[in-house]
Amino acid sequence: MQSTSLRRRLAAVASFLAVLFVLGPAPAGAVNTLFLHDSALSALSEADMGLLLDAIDRGLAAPEGESVSWENPKTGAKGTVEPGTFYERDGRSCRHLKLEFSTKTQRGAGQWSYCRRADGPWELMPP
Repeated sequence: MQSTSLRRRLAAVASFLAVLFVLGPAPAGAVNTLFLHDSALSALSEADMGLLLDAIDRGLAAPEGESVSWENPKTGAKGTVEPGTFYERDGRSCRHLKLEFSTKTQRGAGQWSYCRRADGPWELMPP
């Protein structure tokens, strides 16, 4: 059974991705959304998405350049999260993450930016 926190996170990611689909490819230097048009992320199961979100959390806490891997043997989905450098944005501590993942039939990759909210948790930033 999923926790309420994971369900909220999945709903937030789904909402954010829906907005990205509408906006289309981002300008240079922003979040790379091109892989979304190949539907790679939509091919991840709910369990895969949970593993990806856990890897993102671990990646945000990992040293720069130290890859975090995840894999779901039941579905064959797997991926890596590579944390980049920390930087400041609007007075907030932020970090870039490079995500790569695959399912049995599709691959996805992208650069994402996260910033720490005032109350502590990391937040996925819009392009």
